[in-house]
Amino acid sequence: MRRGTFVGAIGIVGAVIIAVGASSAGAAPDAFICTGNLASGTYKAIIVPKDATCDGTNATITVRGGVTVREGGTFILGSEGGTGGGTISGGVDARFAADVELYSVQVNGGVSIRGGGLLSLSAVVEDSDINGGATIRRYAGSFVGFIGNTVHGTVIISKNTVDQMQQVSSNTIRGDLICHNNIPAPGLDGGSPNEVSGSKVAQCAGL
Repeated sequence: MRRGTFVGAIGIVGAVIIAVGASSAGAAPDAFICTGNLASGTYKAIIVPKDATCDGTNATITVRGGVTVREGGTFILGSEGGTGGGTISGGVDARFAADVELYSVQVNGGVSIRGGGLLSLSAVVEDSDINGGATIRRYAGSFVGFIGNTVHGTVIISKNTVDQMQQVSSNTIRGDLICHNNIPAPGLDGGSPNEVSGSKVAQCAGL
């Protein structure tokens, strides 16, 4: 089972973002404060403020200095349908975010989603290439998905509580896959077993 995005459940906060520069969004001189629809282009860094939504469902972007999602924020880049995506250097750091969804993204610097979540919202990383490992920890929402990714580093799925399911499948991981104290326990949900060069630990031992 793969979940779609839930932008409609929370709405889009703020006006459509228009930046100027060499591309459609331009090269931001400083961290770009995203509070609406994210345009395709190149950014120095992106910050999603507290309780704001940054919707890049249809955006193709390059970020040079990472993405930070603040408490209650939503960051969506790409879609399960194949629109959008891009490259983020400097990693993705989301602490107590409401919703984080990455589809077809190359991330250099790792992905960290810690805390947060709201009913009907998700933490999803899908069909992405991650250098630096990935952690989804203490997320409490509707769905956690880590699906079809290639990861150079260890993946940790830990202490998440969701009302639907947690899917960890079809990944190629050059490191360990560690899953502890998740409710419910992660499953493949019809996906392929994960290819892991290191160890599959605890709840992910059979995945």
